[in-house]
Amino acid sequence: MSYLTRTGVSSSNGGQHNTVSLWFKRNNNLENGADYIFGAEVDGSNYTWLRTENQKLEYISATGGTVKFKLLTTAVFRDPSAWYHVVLRSSTTSGTSSNRLRMYINGSQVTEFDTATYPDQNYFSYLCDNNTNMYVGRSSGPFAGLVADVNLLDGEDQAA
Repeated sequence: MSYLTRTGVSSSNGGQHNTVSLWFKRNNNLENGADYIFGAEVDGSNYTWLRTENQKLEYISATGGTVKFKLLTTAVFRDPSAWYHVVLRSSTTSGTSSNRLRMYINGSQVTEFDTATYPDQNYFSYLCDNNTNMYVGRSSGPFAGLVADVNLLDGEDQAA
């Protein structure tokens, strides 16, 4: 298995306000199931992940095994020749639930989801959490694709 890992540092509001930007490309081995692109995990019950789930893109966070937010696209991502640019903007202090998470793919905001569960106001995700490992390209086996130009803005929720 090849992936990158980094232990998170203390952040005053990174778990509430952050922006992730990255490029990913699937390979020809397009299995159904989960393929983890980027995220942070304490254990299997406490995590925040951007992953492909049955060839769709999913941004999900759970605490104590309970899903706190989940955006699952209706679009599928299975073209092995395409690079996809993804921006995830989190601002869980917003009073409007649908403004707490925003997903952009190739410069356009995604507004149609198979599942759209938004976090409670002021929810802290595991991104930028003190002593929580963050990962790029970690899966149960080798990541089925490429990930490039990963950026995480801690404490910032910039629009794409």
